[in-house]
Amino acid sequence: MAEKVNVAKLSPTELASLSKRLDTEMKRRSSGDTKRVLAKIRELAASVGMSIGDLAGNKSPRRTTRKTTGRMAKRPPKYVNPRDSSQTWAGTGRQPLWFKDALSSGKSADDLRVANAAKR
Repeated sequence: MAEKVNVAKLSPTELASLSKRLDTEMKRRSSGDTKRVLAKIRELAASVGMSIGDLAGNKSPRRTTRKTTGRMAKRPPKYVNPRDSSQTWAGTGRQPLWFKDALSSGKSADDLRVANAAKR
């Protein structure tokens, strides 16, 4: 057993040192207790095919779909520039200048559709 200490006779410096040693020992012992308890819980959970996360309800759902990178897939063009067939637009995002110019000159969006361009 540990030696008995008469704390009434200790100086403030000695008391602070003793307090620090006691705190360290308490943390060490409680840490050991925690580790032993967790090991026992893991052992019991494993014996029935579970994990600690399963017991705590922290089981994360399995991802069945692939995470997207944030970019959309390239879409086929819906509209074509009547003056330059290499310029196309899928109809999403900002309208290109050639599309705006064609609309302001009296053409309709339907006139600029890819299917209508093939008929010309």
